[in-house]
Amino acid sequence: MIFLSVLVFSGKAKGGVFTVNNPTEFQNALDSAESNGENDVIYVAPGRYELSSILTYSTSDGDGSLTIQAQDPDNPPGLDAGGTYPRGILFIGNDNDMDGGDENNDITIKGLIFVNGNYSGQGGGLCVITGEANITIKDCIFIANRANCGGGGMYAYSTSGTINIINCI
Repeated sequence: MIFLSVLVFSGKAKGGVFTVNNPTEFQNALDSAESNGENDVIYVAPGRYELSSILTYSTSDGDGSLTIQAQDPDNPPGLDAGGTYPRGILFIGNDNDMDGGDENNDITIKGLIFVNGNYSGQGGGLCVITGEANITIKDCIFIANRANCGGGGMYAYSTSGTINIINCI
């Protein structure tokens, strides 16, 4: 009995690791990551994801680091908004009240393809806004995305964090 108590109550909470296979699972993983207070990784399985609405992650002061990456880097998933206006593909707001407080809650996006985003605001394909967190966007492809302002393919903004865009097309 003591062994079971130690086993059950000694574990520390760990960030979520999610693997998603469709837009609903993707949004559900973003919702869980947005509220669990931990560092999270979302692996996006290969395939084409036809989006009927924008995927969103939105917090006031960060909720741990967030990494979204292709499950198989050799077979990257394509997130397709179909060009429908006003539909972007992925919005990440890590400090929505813009008062800081998201330091060390970094955002990393790796190996995704963003296609046919057509957004009324910033970042038709991808929009990432942080206060103090760092942003890394790596090995992503942006195709035929549009926005009314602030980057058709991608918009990345951090008040005081660093922004690294590496090997993106």
